[in-house]
Amino acid sequence: MSLRGPTIESSHESRRRHGDPMPRLLEQLNSADADVRISALADLGHLGPLADESIEVVQRLLSDEDQAVRRVAARSLGQLGESAIPALAVALDHADKEVRRQAIWALARHGIKALGSLAAIGKALSDVDARTASGAAQALANMGPRAAPLVPELLAAFRSTNLIQCRLIAKALSAIGPAALPQLVARLEMPNPFVRREVAVALGFMGPSAAPAVAAIVAHLRRCTVEVRATLPVQDVRDTRITVIRPATAETIDERASLIDALARIGPAAAEAREYLLATLNDPDRVVGQAAAQALLRIMGWN
Repeated sequence: MSLRGPTIESSHESRRRHGDPMPRLLEQLNSADADVRISALADLGHLGPLADESIEVVQRLLSDEDQAVRRVAARSLGQLGESAIPALAVALDHADKEVRRQAIWALARHGIKALGSLAAIGKALSDVDARTASGAAQALANMGPRAAPLVPELLAAFRSTNLIQCRLIAKALSAIGPAALPQLVARLEMPNPFVRREVAVALGFMGPSAAPAVAAIVAHLRRCTVEVRATLPVQDVRDTRITVIRPATAETIDERASLIDALARIGPAAAEAREYLLATLNDPDRVVGQAAAQALLRIMGWN
């Protein structure tokens, strides 16, 4: 008969014996076989926050020599819950764009909980990879008004001509709300027509909250209209002028239609635009005229 007391199992062995998968999965992360590491990472991701003790190890595998391992590690890190947010923010500086993509979209899913990573997300707005930059815009949209400190960075990112990215930026600015209005309105005077159109889209997404910008929108629309309908002096006839309707470019049409759509989305709060819209119903461009008609109906509360 042994005089020794009962053997005290190590915590690691006890968990293994009772069916806890964590010890096995953590061991597999050290395997020399990339496929084994990938399988373990995927299983950890499926466990989600229950596997948050693996965050440090998974984060180290973001530097794995195998690209597939890095990609799955980044995806799994994004599934490990709020505790992984700081590690995800660090991953936004990774050299591998696939890692950055997974990290930013994971942060976007965390929404307001990722507010502590605001600076890192703002930096990602200017990422050379469009999908990473788009993810940053979505992350800020999910934070709503709390992302207001990054309005300048969002507006600067309008330089891109990537439509998806710019629409997500517009969505983020609209989610921030009135705090973004003054700088948005100022961008209506930017020389780039693409930027002006996307600013109009952002104002429209904002809806009634953009009511303080109605006067500026109408003023800009009037300037656009004057550019299309140029009034010129008649040679050799003193004090006589005629109106020449210049062919509208696709950019001019898009910009005017987008601004008018913004007024429609603002709704009854855009009542001061009625005079301009009434005068635009018979615009030479059918798209603009139809947009004006729809805007009037919305402003008058008829649909």
